[in-house]
Amino acid sequence: MAFIRYFHSMMNSEFSNVQTVYILQTGEQLISRSDFEQMKDRFEWVDKKMLLTEMLHLRTLTNPGCRSIIAVYEDGKAIKTFLNLSADFHPNDLAVQRAS
Repeated sequence: MAFIRYFHSMMNSEFSNVQTVYILQTGEQLISRSDFEQMKDRFEWVDKKMLLTEMLHLRTLTNPGCRSIIAVYEDGKAIKTFLNLSADFHPNDLAVQRAS
């Protein structure tokens, strides 16, 4: 019973949006599922279970009204999380964030 309450709290609208963005070496971003499907072979190195675990974890940390992003970079095979982004943060800023 406790698990069911926990599961429902995880799915509650109080948790904000967590988005995964795949970024090609060119800087092009794959945000939609259909775009990702065309290029998914470039990201075979990504551990899907770890990615899902991180998404669920970030949902609990993300403040209401904010969003968090998991950026998966083809260049360097890197994954970086961005927690509690402001409303004015645009996914195009992720290419800049990779350099820092």
